[in-house]
Amino acid sequence: MILYGKLLIEALPLNDMYTTYREHRRLKVFVHKGRKCVRCKREGVLLLVTKETKGKNPKLHVDLYTEDFVLMTVDHITPKYVCKQAGWSKRAMEAVKNKQTMCEPCNNKKGHSTQAIVEIPTPPKRIGFETIWRLVNNPNVFNREVSA
Repeated sequence: MILYGKLLIEALPLNDMYTTYREHRRLKVFVHKGRKCVRCKREGVLLLVTKETKGKNPKLHVDLYTEDFVLMTVDHITPKYVCKQAGWSKRAMEAVKNKQTMCEPCNNKKGHSTQAIVEIPTPPKRIGFETIWRLVNNPNVFNREVSA
């Protein structure tokens, strides 16, 4: 399976993000700021290892994805170009407090602005198997007797 131009290698336990990858440059933002997009509330639940498909020495990446394989990204709250113009140090610019969790579609819409997204995409509603089972077995939902 190809995800965002990278070959899927394996899925890791999500708990690895809080242990093995706790200090990973990008993943530590999800550890400290949460796994939900600040705009649309999509949640990263899959920790996947992918490999670049181009280049002579393809690199491995560990990324967070939603259950429908939307890439979770790290967004700079104050964009890099604004930080540079304001004279921020690289350390301040890359600090966790200047970063937030965003899904890839919301991050693309935001771009380099500091403005809020005007149109927030809503993720599709998902109903789990347990919810469907409870509805099917609930006599008040499907097995209603219609009185004449």
